Amino acid sequence: DKAKKLAPQFVDSRLGDGLWLYWRSLIAMNIPGFSAFADQRKEGIKLMQQAERESVFLRPASSHALTYTWIEERKMLKAESTALRLHRAYPNNLINLQLLGRIYLYRGNYPQSERTFKKVLAIDGKNERVHFYLSRLYLRWRKVSLAQNHIDKYLTFELSDVHKGYAHYYQGHIYSRQKKWEEAKNAYQLAWRYAKVKGSKEKIKIME
Repeated sequence: DKAKKLAPQFVDSRLGDGLWLYWRSLIAMNIPGFSAFADQRKEGIKLMQQAERESVFLRPASSHALTYTWIEERKMLKAESTALRLHRAYPNNLINLQLLGRIYLYRGNYPQSERTFKKVLAIDGKNERVHFYLSRLYLRWRKVSLAQNHIDKYLTFELSDVHKGYAHYYQGHIYSRQKKWEEAKNAYQLAWRYAKVKGSKEKIKIME
């Protein structure tokens, strides 16, 4: 508010306002215990779009923020076109590449998703997170052994409990696909132990 009062024409600040309105609305809608907050997602998106069009310094950052927003809104064509525009301007940006790979994955373009994730590894061979995404890609693509290789690789890194939990959850899916029921059950138990991943307890009950 102070920045807007001092420089009302400085559009860059609209990005922060847009992010605040959109994500606070989303959190209040989906997480119990948060105070009531009017749904202002549309207003937040409009502010981020204004920043994308008119800001002085933060146009690329606004586009990147909008890419996440379009994914959340299930508008995958908009997400893809925005991420591709950023990719043309910043071809080696690892964060955008991983996001673009995820968009291709969600849209079912598995070969392009694979190429994008492998470009991440070509730029940064020590990247941890891309192994998680590759595992999810190969699981959907029914290349189960490759999914197993990448989730095992991902779990060799020093991860937070949340990341461990979700890794074990998808590891459970992989074992289930291989009909390794005991290993799958153990993986889901770890998912619950580390991060109380939604769905893991139900999976455990099915296998008991």
